[in-house]
Amino acid sequence: MLEPPALDPSALIACVAAEYAIALDAVEFLPLGADSAAAVYRGTCADGTRYLLKLRRGALNTAGLRIPRYLCDLGLPHILAALYTTDQRLWTQLDDRHLIVYPFIDGNTAADVGLAAAQWTALGQLLRQVHDLALPPELLCLLRPEPWRPDWRELIDELDQAVRAWDGHGAEAYGLVALWRVHAAKIQQLSQRADQLAALLRAEDAPLVLCHADLHTWNILVAADGQFWVIDWDATMLGRRERDLMFMVGGIGAGLVAPAETRCFLAGYGPIQLDQRALAYYRCAWAVQDIASYGADVLLRAEVGPADKRQALRYFAMQFDPGNIVDIALATSVD
Repeated sequence: MLEPPALDPSALIACVAAEYAIALDAVEFLPLGADSAAAVYRGTCADGTRYLLKLRRGALNTAGLRIPRYLCDLGLPHILAALYTTDQRLWTQLDDRHLIVYPFIDGNTAADVGLAAAQWTALGQLLRQVHDLALPPELLCLLRPEPWRPDWRELIDELDQAVRAWDGHGAEAYGLVALWRVHAAKIQQLSQRADQLAALLRAEDAPLVLCHADLHTWNILVAADGQFWVIDWDATMLGRRERDLMFMVGGIGAGLVAPAETRCFLAGYGPIQLDQRALAYYRCAWAVQDIASYGADVLLRAEVGPADKRQALRYFAMQFDPGNIVDIALATSVD
């Protein structure tokens, strides 16, 4: 979210004090991220200790908080987990939003600064541990199983109708409508391919594993001391390994993961036989998901502010740039 919600900072400070027993001197809104439902703040104490405060509007995937906390408590490295409240909860409520508090990591995303070869290998080792982990029943029941339907799939038809009925108001809407019309055939092709592959994979009884499900290099934070952290487990689920591996094998965008980096990652992850149909499905599903979500931010979600609409339009357009996810998804062979 690029624009701060209508919130009195003193209410946020008071909530953190009451629920976490953390005395913040100040909070600062950080215009970060592509999620128009999540606002991020940096909270600072008198002694200089800092925390990341996340306010999320709408439904909360509790597994996205409890799973990384469990992994961290098991001793797995590189996992950034939410802090407990004073009564041992991983979130609390502030007005109509969920509040989550994390340690503040001073660093940059791996998409911006890259990972060294040894870090790619360590990431592979970590992900193999995550995928091979047997979760206790009380956590397993929290995880949604792979639905074999892209997130926001239902919005594709709604957006297509909105584009056809557009009445000519709003600069961002004008840009979205123009882009949609240019790329309508590809959007339909992606949606149909995702649906067809989903039907094939749904009929199989292949094992599902714990997946981060959003493990691109924007969700890997590299600290100043060289340590890296896997963040943002909001989408965690039970899926095929390929749900996570697509980010490391070929990637979801031009230039994000080089072949040499994939080799270093796989050296850590270990032997694996990729299912090309699952890989193709997940790439198509990812493209459909982003096209639908960014499109809805521009055309369908009245609560999204102007700056976030402009960002959503820019991200929508990027999906169709040469070598980005649409091209990658449509080019993935199923043989």
